[in-house]
Amino acid sequence: MARDSNSGKNLFSLVVIKRILDVLSDSGEMKRTNLAGRTGLNYPNCIRYLELLKLLGWVRNSGDGANQFQLTEQGIHFRSVLSSIGENIDDQDAFGSIKLYESMQTSSNSTAT
Repeated sequence: MARDSNSGKNLFSLVVIKRILDVLSDSGEMKRTNLAGRTGLNYPNCIRYLELLKLLGWVRNSGDGANQFQLTEQGIHFRSVLSSIGENIDDQDAFGSIKLYESMQTSSNSTAT
């Protein structure tokens, strides 16, 4: 995850989000550690992305516990939107990243516990 040093905001890559949604779509559900490995993310960044995706309602914990994740209907829909865009997603473009305030991440942490 990139950090915008000028504004103190977190950046979330749409390329990485698509990769996570693709892996979860292919597997049905997956543990956080396995998801990090399959997507090429380090574990802390994988957790940050999962928190964002849970906040957006695109993933949820599966019935097997807090460590297992699966796509929601919204996540399936958004994955199809990203797939239709295809290779045109570019992290160098302003539309390739989602900027979120630190406070939004903090609020998602407090609601997850």
